[in-house]
Amino acid sequence: MNLRQIKAFHAVVISGSVSKAAESIGLTQPAVSKLIQNLESTIGYELFKRIKGRINPTPEARFLFHEVDNILSQMDRLDGLFNSPSEYHHKEIQIGALSGLANFLFPEILGKFSKKNINFNVNLYTHNSNIICDWISRQTLDIGLIDIQSTSPSYNSTPIPLTFLCAIPSNDALASKPILTPKDLDGKPFISLYKRHPSYGKIDRVFKKEKAVYNVVHKVLVHMPAISMVRAGMGYAFIDTINAWSYEKHLGQTNVVFKPFTPHIQEDMAIITPILRPLSQPVLDLLEIIKSSIMEIEQQYYCTDLH
Repeated sequence: MNLRQIKAFHAVVISGSVSKAAESIGLTQPAVSKLIQNLESTIGYELFKRIKGRINPTPEARFLFHEVDNILSQMDRLDGLFNSPSEYHHKEIQIGALSGLANFLFPEILGKFSKKNINFNVNLYTHNSNIICDWISRQTLDIGLIDIQSTSPSYNSTPIPLTFLCAIPSNDALASKPILTPKDLDGKPFISLYKRHPSYGKIDRVFKKEKAVYNVVHKVLVHMPAISMVRAGMGYAFIDTINAWSYEKHLGQTNVVFKPFTPHIQEDMAIITPILRPLSQPVLDLLEIIKSSIMEIEQQYYCTDLH
């Protein structure tokens, strides 16, 4: 396996066409086809199938593409470092964040930051918490936002817990209640994050302590699809304040309401920064904007009856 094969693979997935891929990377179509054939021969399985005249990535290829895309992005950054190290270091900020943060909250945060730092470029990478922790451990990012409890000698971690609210349809009988409890939700159908996510066990333990049943019937990887499933009448869901805010403010939806819940449950959000990668003043300024923006949203959903 070599870099030319990897770049050809990346280009074909993006363009959906060998001819367009060849044009984008400055090679002939036969050359790209040969590179893909050699790559498939090396790894021992197909990466593409031709369906109705269009080349389609196999499931294995789609899985590999995300890693390849990240590697090539890092190589582009490395190229910039070699060409202009001092300028590149001081004018780019690398951030890794979960999709729930990257889709709606971070554009607002970066908008505030950019008004005072017009000469800085921000690269925002979206992935799961484990991958972001790995990137920070390798000192390739300036800032990471994760939703798991994680410690490492290679990065600093600042907890920023987020309150869980209960998302229910606006026309549900429980929508009129100011605060919900496990007894209110005993046996009700729930949409939850996947079972290995720390919040799953945390919520389940709260229900069991109150002698109620946390009845999970559907599972998702991230919060936003769970809210859409609540809107479709498929059940209830525990949603953190940032995703609740994103749904209400940016999607303009009023058919789901987010109710305070007691006992108080929090999601383990944290900001992580690399120990061996010095943080510039603009990075420190951005960290303060991130923290204050998250605290502002938390205060918006603050319920005095729970505290």
